[in-house]
Amino acid sequence: VEAGKSEIDSYIIIKTLGYGTVGGNSISFYIHIIFQFRVKQAEEKVDKLPAALKILQLPDHSDEFAKEAAILQSLKPPHITQILKVLSKSPYKKKNGTIIERDVIAMEFAERGSLHNYLVASLRLYKRGFPDPITRRLFHQMVEALEFCHKSGVIHRDLKPENILLDAECNVKLADFGLATLADKKKHKTITGTEG
Repeated sequence: VEAGKSEIDSYIIIKTLGYGTVGGNSISFYIHIIFQFRVKQAEEKVDKLPAALKILQLPDHSDEFAKEAAILQSLKPPHITQILKVLSKSPYKKKNGTIIERDVIAMEFAERGSLHNYLVASLRLYKRGFPDPITRRLFHQMVEALEFCHKSGVIHRDLKPENILLDAECNVKLADFGLATLADKKKHKTITGTEG
């Protein structure tokens, strides 16, 4: 590994793409954090293929993380972020040389980033959203992804522009299944989404 670079398993970390928390609700309806994560852009050491690594920050919430990994592994259509591998308690070598264990989901890298960033840019530059043909194409792909999820018994529960990624050809890649659940007869009472 190059000096000053972090690594996990067979990946060299390039940069941080984002971070987040997954929350649930308590009886008083205040959000409490279930787990925190960071998303890093990385590349495989040998073949240099790009990847996005979702790294669990707190080691005592592996069950929730494992659930997200299992849901992602069960979904294989073209408009859902594909999982490359799941790393449990993998050694994470930090830039300063310290090594800690982390749970990691390695996923395909969406080169164009989030739909949210493109919407903001379009509004700033053109004072409007996307042209109708682009909107129709992206919406059609989102519906295909959600329809596949629902037919597979998976409910995303956190659909927002930040969780809709775009690949190199600007195709939709539905991401972040941290709040997802399986459709069943239980009532799921969880505050979801982003405040504000």
